[in-house]
Amino acid sequence: MSRASSSPGRHHQYGRHCTVPGVCAVFIAQAYGIDLSTSQYLTIVLTATLASIGTAGVPGAGLIMLSLVLTSAGLPLEGVAIIAGIDRILDMARTAVNVAGDCAVTCVVARSEGELDQAIFDTPHVLKADDVPAVRASDPNPAQSRLDRIST
Repeated sequence: MSRASSSPGRHHQYGRHCTVPGVCAVFIAQAYGIDLSTSQYLTIVLTATLASIGTAGVPGAGLIMLSLVLTSAGLPLEGVAIIAGIDRILDMARTAVNVAGDCAVTCVVARSEGELDQAIFDTPHVLKADDVPAVRASDPNPAQSRLDRIST
């Protein structure tokens, strides 16, 4: 199940990491009063797309990728300083949305494969750390053993 649900999440991350440096590059160009040519726009799209493949799972890689995009488009590298002040807050928000999306996709795939236990999923309580039994090293399937102990 984890392999099936990781693929859509991974492609979502590519799109997210590709869009942000492109938008930031255009913003920086406008902030510096630089008119972008068609070839610069294409360079931004190509560089951001290629760089997003390698940085989708790396936290905080957005500023490094932005510097790559700015350099390839011939934009001033000092523009990274403008974005750096708010990037950490935006990165946390993007990560929260990404995790929620990955969880939703995992639930959809699990339900379509018949692996989602609807009764456990619909349980209206929140488990406290003391309520969750520890996983024993001798358990052949620790996740299933934990669910069996929680549901009893």
